[in-house]
Amino acid sequence: MIYSRFELIIMKELISVEANQQQLLYSIRYVLTFAIRLLLLVDITDDNAFQLQVRLF
Repeated sequence: MIYSRFELIIMKELISVEANQQQLLYSIRYVLTFAIRLLLLVDITDDNAFQLQVRLF
C-alpha cells in the first residue's frame, strides 16, 4: 500500500500523540499511588484519607 507524504506525517503525529497519552497515564497513576501511600503513612486512622483513597479508585 502506498501512502502519500501527507498521510505518513499524519500517522506519525497520531502515533506520537498516543504514546504521549500513555506516558501521561502512567505518570498520573504513579503520582496518585504515591500520594495515597503518603496519606496512609501520615495517619492510617484518618477517615478523610481513607475516603479519598476510596474515591480515587
